Amino acid sequence: MEWFIITGEYPPQPGGVADYTFLVAEELVRQGEKVTVFAPPCAEGAALSDSAVTVFRLPDHFGPGSFKAIDSVVRKCDRPWRLLVQYVPQAFGYKAMNVRFPFWLVFRHYGKVWVMFHEVACPLRWGQSCRCNILGAVTRGMAFLLAVSAERIFFSVPAWRPMFPAWALKGKPCEALPVPSNIATVCSNEEPLRWRKESLGRAGRLVGHFGTYGPLITPMLTEVVLKLLSADEELKVLFIGRNSGKFVQGLARQYPQSLSRVHSSADAAGRSVAGCLSACDLLIQPYPDGVSGRRSSVMASLALGMPVVTTRGSMTEVFWGDAEAVELVPAGDAPAFVLASLRLLADGERRARIGRNGRKLYEENFSLERTVS
Repeated sequence: MEWFIITGEYPPQPGGVADYTFLVAEELVRQGEKVTVFAPPCAEGAALSDSAVTVFRLPDHFGPGSFKAIDSVVRKCDRPWRLLVQYVPQAFGYKAMNVRFPFWLVFRHYGKVWVMFHEVACPLRWGQSCRCNILGAVTRGMAFLLAVSAERIFFSVPAWRPMFPAWALKGKPCEALPVPSNIATVCSNEEPLRWRKESLGRAGRLVGHFGTYGPLITPMLTEVVLKLLSADEELKVLFIGRNSGKFVQGLARQYPQSLSRVHSSADAAGRSVAGCLSACDLLIQPYPDGVSGRRSSVMASLALGMPVVTTRGSMTEVFWGDAEAVELVPAGDAPAFVLASLRLLADGERRARIGRNGRKLYEENFSLERTVS
């Protein structure tokens, strides 16, 4: 089988979809498939030179030149092939309203397309601006066209499926396909010890957060962190991931008293994220819509067997509460989040049990091997 993967971002371009697509493409090649990835132009440079994946950088951002280039490569394929689209509406240019993209798939590759909906459409609701509702309506229409053209459909979370009318999905295999961890799932013993020494010194407890520090998450994260630091004088916090350095600088400017107790992994070149996560006693991962199968930041902690406190919200699947793989609190309830974190920090046996359950849940439901299978 030859796979042609269309994505709006691919390494060295940053982003969750870029990391996900890279992992899936590399694993398909490892299992004997041939893979070509079509991705937009990249100012950051070329992809990894030792990769067996063929990366085709398009001449424009999914305009007419890109469609022509993709068609010319696909037409030359002399074996069974499949077109796999990694879909996020904002990734395909034209301010998330590239309506030519789904129309091209319908008319040129109908029935030969598989679609992975990482996201479906922008919000469409009362109370927001007319411009936002137009964007919501257009992106919803684009998603419907993609669904019509697809042979098979995947959703990163089950909550995306009800956004489609029944006719758009009729007769098509549709299933939820949570994302795997986009970082290493193992690390050496030395890296966590090094991080604990740098962040804690000789004693204390270390709490971590892994993410990109977007505007929807940082307000509650800031509130939780400040309350934790106030409640436990021996506690320190390690912020991990892209933009963590900028977040720590802003936190220290706004709350100078926290300066000596908050740290960032941003300036640690060459140190793995897995080592940072494994150094922590506990990970705090608040999400305004709740933890779900699309949150690769929490997957990284589960894969490493780390205990996590996170939130239950509108996007949270039922299995999170059944598996006792994370400590759940209601989304938006910072005091409850702090209380749950302090209780878990005081109970090493429960932390270890949650970590083991999280690792088991990851291997059974979220691992890269399951995704590719």
